Amino acid sequence: MIAFLTRMKPIAALAALAITGIATAANVNMAGWATYGGIAVPTNSSTTIAVPAGVTGVSAMSFNNLSFDAINGSYQSEFTIRVEIAGSATAFWSIKPSSTAAGGTFTGSGSGTTYGGAPFIIPAGTTSLKVFVYETYDDGGATVQDAAVTSGTLTVTFGNPPPPFDACAAPTTGTLGNNTLPMSSTAANLDLACGTFAAAANKANYLKFVAPSTGNFTANTCGQTADTVMAALTICGDVSSSLVCNDDTCGLASSINFAATQGQTIYIAVGMYSTTAAPPATMPVTIAAAAPPFDACAAPPTAVIGNNVLTMNPGAADLDIAWAGVVVYKCMYLKVTPAQDALYTFSNCADADFDSWIVMGTACGDGSSVEFGDDDGCGTIAGPSRVQVSLMAGVTYYIGVGGYGATTAIPATTTVEVVAQVCTSGYNACAHQTVVQVGSNNVIVDCGAANLDLTGYWTPAFGDAAVGTANYLKFVAPTTGLFEAAMCGNDSDSRLAVLTACGNAATFLAADDDGCTDGAPPYTAKVSWNATQGATYYIALGCFIQAGVTYPIPANQVITIGVPAPPVDPCSPSEIINASIGTTIVIPDQSFPDLDMTGSACTFTIAPQVINAPKYLKFTPSVSGAFTIGNCADTGTTADCRIAALSTCGDAGTTIACDDDGCTGGVAPYTSLLSLDLVSGVTYYFAVGGYSAAATGPFTIQITGPSGPPPCLGDINHDGVVGGADLGLLLGNWGFSGTGDLNNDGVVTGADLGLLLGAWGVCP
Repeated sequence: MIAFLTRMKPIAALAALAITGIATAANVNMAGWATYGGIAVPTNSSTTIAVPAGVTGVSAMSFNNLSFDAINGSYQSEFTIRVEIAGSATAFWSIKPSSTAAGGTFTGSGSGTTYGGAPFIIPAGTTSLKVFVYETYDDGGATVQDAAVTSGTLTVTFGNPPPPFDACAAPTTGTLGNNTLPMSSTAANLDLACGTFAAAANKANYLKFVAPSTGNFTANTCGQTADTVMAALTICGDVSSSLVCNDDTCGLASSINFAATQGQTIYIAVGMYSTTAAPPATMPVTIAAAAPPFDACAAPPTAVIGNNVLTMNPGAADLDIAWAGVVVYKCMYLKVTPAQDALYTFSNCADADFDSWIVMGTACGDGSSVEFGDDDGCGTIAGPSRVQVSLMAGVTYYIGVGGYGATTAIPATTTVEVVAQVCTSGYNACAHQTVVQVGSNNVIVDCGAANLDLTGYWTPAFGDAAVGTANYLKFVAPTTGLFEAAMCGNDSDSRLAVLTACGNAATFLAADDDGCTDGAPPYTAKVSWNATQGATYYIALGCFIQAGVTYPIPANQVITIGVPAPPVDPCSPSEIINASIGTTIVIPDQSFPDLDMTGSACTFTIAPQVINAPKYLKFTPSVSGAFTIGNCADTGTTADCRIAALSTCGDAGTTIACDDDGCTGGVAPYTSLLSLDLVSGVTYYFAVGGYSAAATGPFTIQITGPSGPPPCLGDINHDGVVGGADLGLLLGNWGFSGTGDLNNDGVVTGADLGLLLGAWGVCP
């Protein structure tokens, strides 16, 4: 180990530079030089050499009698010598010892191994070159020395550098099978953008391959450790003619697939991923004919009525239905040619785990021919599907079945059930009415019935104002009241309408689309109307219709006629919350009716003039004074509360005051605060609900105000005397909770009356 390990100063390094008498070479004495880290570490030893007049480039570089110690974990192969036009990324040449040994002493002479760059041109006007040493791997950081040079001379030869290697001048001929491609480190780069890291093929060399037949081919360097990038081109070296490129298909190696016609010449480029890595002397490249892609339309099976087991294939092409913005992934096909006009149902509902699309088209594999499609029609989100279509006799149709998304797991098989329902041409639905009654009714519908046009009478949220292929059910109301007809037990996209005359839209009473499922699959309907005892009503049962296209339902349907359960009374004692000063948690109940504030003593700044589904808090102050009630502590998107104070539960006409957004001044989270003066002993009802049904709470209601001294037992009105006034308040609330419930058992009874009479007189 030598004692001198510090970086040489430029003046000392220049003094050590011995220029020979030959004007085309310069020798650099590297004795005493040291490396500390990577190419940018400033403590690495360096110097400059003068460029002799008249030379045009660097043509050679070698070291003589080089001896250095690789220390502190450094390998001998990490020691690198570089000559460059200072700061240039292209005019440089790096060499390193041809050694694979670990730490220790290296001795030798020669040109070593080129690590980066090559002979380079020196532009006119350049007067000096930079010479320095560095480590390709920084052991221990930039302050830890990696190598110490004890002796050695670097010789830089000036002259005309050889022209760059022209890899396209005589590309190696490639054939099917294994090929050996000679690699040149001076070949030009092929500026591509392949793979995740947008890699170019640096120092690209080429195989010239003439396709022996028309088809698909593969080429790869798989099994090699070199980090390669590959491409297939129709013109050697011309990146604009690239057919395909790839980086890192098989480890760091690459593989490409390309199509070619018989006799076509394809140039297979193989280059390095790294801009500085030297390619190996040769590169094994395997070329093979690829199997043709799987053709799902080559022989699609013919569907039969009943269950069809359809084999799925992960090699099947995707079906792009561009006009609908839908892709059916890995689509396989069934072929069907009806013997007569019929309504067909195609479903794979038994395959609950297959998130599928089912579509119908008139040409196999042609997305533009698709007329109908369904996703999740069996009734579950991210599940199997069902499509129902009217097909014509003698026409061939193709039923496509595939995955919903690009990552959908495709099963080995899927079972497609086919059901055919013959439609009666010109079917007169009013001549074939089905009588229904309260309860469950099995009905048969015919897809040959005409549509019921309700334009001007009904505006659905989706689709046309019509009930498609409307069949009619005759119902005579057994009593007067509210009745409901529901398709909720079925699994098809139904619609219902109620008329007083069969088929006559002018007698329209009510209609519904998706009432059972609130816009979710399977989109079944539920309609209600007020009926008169003994009156006859006609229920139109049919399907969804959009842009004139009907989406038929199966022939067998179940409709339930019933009387809806009466709504819950939010003012019943079991529903009212008995509140006191402090915090009460209120959870809205959407089965409660809204409180319509229209015409009351309070008007909200922002419509609608309702409190959505309020719960009622019963509050009787013990002393008179100023009180507040609000949910100012609530946060989030469901805290949009409205509050009103009433003297009678549920009666907006007794409104005393109300508030919306009083905590926040009309900004999120829109919490409310109501301030008002209350009278001791008087019972008030606070309606607490949402701005809309989206305000689901829970609401943290805080009541503040004076509490006063606790009243004596029986002094209900807090006037200091237990007397007739208190007796009247107790008897007026007999059987309920709250006022007069002296023993706090939840109901005013004789036990409370006994306590009051026992305390009769002036409070102590």
